[in-house]
Amino acid sequence: MGIGVDFNTDLVESITKVKGANYFSVHSPTEFKKLMDDDFDYMVTPLVFDLSLELDSPDVQIEKVYGSPEADEATGQIMKVNTLFPSRTENGETKGGLVLLKLDTDPRGKEMTIKTSYENRSGSRDGEEQMVTWDEIEADPYFANSGIRKGVLLTRYANLMIDWLLETYDTNPEPNYEEVSRPMPPFPCPLLRMDKIGICPPPFLIPHERYLSEWERGSQELTVPEGTQEVFEKFKMYFGDEMEALGDGTLNQEFDILEKLVLAKSAPEKEVLEKEDEEQPADDWRY
Repeated sequence: MGIGVDFNTDLVESITKVKGANYFSVHSPTEFKKLMDDDFDYMVTPLVFDLSLELDSPDVQIEKVYGSPEADEATGQIMKVNTLFPSRTENGETKGGLVLLKLDTDPRGKEMTIKTSYENRSGSRDGEEQMVTWDEIEADPYFANSGIRKGVLLTRYANLMIDWLLETYDTNPEPNYEEVSRPMPPFPCPLLRMDKIGICPPPFLIPHERYLSEWERGSQELTVPEGTQEVFEKFKMYFGDEMEALGDGTLNQEFDILEKLVLAKSAPEKEVLEKEDEEQPADDWRY
């Protein structure tokens, strides 16, 4: 359990690979009390082990899985969970993660099979299969519930941010070190000049380059290419409409970030070299 700090992704991945292990991070006494008093049973009571969820269809393939780091689109594996824990249900609603699938073709009129397999607490293997079909839907786009609609919105938001960050660091590669100043390394006092009363002078600052670790990034001024600012402006309008339709005030932070990026200082457009090979099709989930 992390108290006041979050775990990095490598540590979380290592923990989840241990059978029966669980992890939590709390940032306030209230969260800690709720976790210990109300949710403790859910923390230490695994439901099943080695859970696998797969999609099988001769007509439809998975293009991308969002929300499941263990997914394998090539094999149809949607998610793999070493230990599955229950979640509290309040007023008929259960708070938890969301896994979204982007399919390579329109699934309407096509048959698909969802398969699950798992190991129960007795050590026996079990599983289920369910046929899924999509009928004609009048609304386009269609969302089965507000949770899925919010998940699609945040997925598009995250993809847009990733594209911008990759563009930023590709255009302005940063050095793997930063310039700082540090006191001169201490030496035995007799080897240095001393003042009249025999006390070593305070160390003076000397230039120094500190190399950054794998997880560190040097700071730089916030800039956004003009073309990207236009994309942010259009996406901000879409994000605002969706936020209003969902009636979800928790999305204000993401909306404020979009506004800040729209108003950020413009950066010169990156010179794009023409490629001889055919361009990849645009991902319609990104914008």
